[in-house]
Amino acid sequence: MQCCAEAWRDALTSTEREKLFKDHGVRWSELWRLPYWDPTQMLVIDSMHCILEGLVHYHCLHVLEIDINKAGKARKMATIEHIQAVIKDTTTPSWVNSVPANYGAASAGTIKADEWRTLSTIYLPIALVTLWGDDDGHSPAEGSRSLEVLDHTMALFQAVTVVCRYTMNLGRATTYRTLLKTWVDGLYSVHPHTKNHHKRPNVHAAFHLYDFILAFGPVMSWWCFPFERLIGTLQKTHTNNHVGGT
Repeated sequence: MQCCAEAWRDALTSTEREKLFKDHGVRWSELWRLPYWDPTQMLVIDSMHCILEGLVHYHCLHVLEIDINKAGKARKMATIEHIQAVIKDTTTPSWVNSVPANYGAASAGTIKADEWRTLSTIYLPIALVTLWGDDDGHSPAEGSRSLEVLDHTMALFQAVTVVCRYTMNLGRATTYRTLLKTWVDGLYSVHPHTKNHHKRPNVHAAFHLYDFILAFGPVMSWWCFPFERLIGTLQKTHTNNHVGGT
């Protein structure tokens, strides 16, 4: 990796640098001057972007196609309308952040990471079980297509629930990785259309969260939510485009 970083640093043209980065995914950093620097052990993969804005976003919009712009068929529109009804009718504790009641519509805007977490751990499980099963929470019929899709979806949603826990141990980390593998292994067989999708590096990266959980503890100790809030605060600061300006 260091050789690739040095090659990028020593490249004579921007075109050469772009090719090196495309081939190896590495750029030069001054941290490489430190003899002990090992980015594979000293950097972490952010679960907020990798899991919530990555895998959950991908599964809902591109695998299940819960999006009015992609719905097309009346059945998919019915799914979106049912999810919206569940969001509207479900009572949650005051400390649970809200999500757009018109989820799936263009007017809902861009779903934020914390909204993906709430959707995938609360609203969507309720909505999909009651949509494909029955109002009493019974699962779809054994061997049905609906049960297959529900089980596959819940593998990812359960992985999200586990990885976002406030406390972590080896058993939970292993459960997260097992659930994630179940979701990945079933992606092509349960949803054949995903074979035509571009490969997503964050699918691979998500497995490495297991290693960082064991090294650094619960992801909420090192995920990017606090830094994103700080960025938002800084963006609201009036500087008149001058450092120190007001």
